[in-house]
Amino acid sequence: MLGLGFATPNLDPNQVLPSHAERYAITLWYFDGEERERAQQTGAETTAETNAAEADAIQDEIRRFEARYGPATEKRSKATTLAQ
Repeated sequence: MLGLGFATPNLDPNQVLPSHAERYAITLWYFDGEERERAQQTGAETTAETNAAEADAIQDEIRRFEARYGPATEKRSKATTLAQ
């Protein structure tokens, strides 16, 4: 395999230059037919696993929060919090 490279001291092709106008960006993702089918099959298989893992992570976060700050026993309004 043959590679070709060159360097220009004053030009960086990824350099972001100042702009005096709004900038916009577009990102496109695409699948060809085979990739799309594989993604759909894999996605259907992993959705249930992902949902269970996310639910476990949320419950762990709640336990850590309550261990640090105590359980949330009542819903407080902003006015109640400020009055205390």
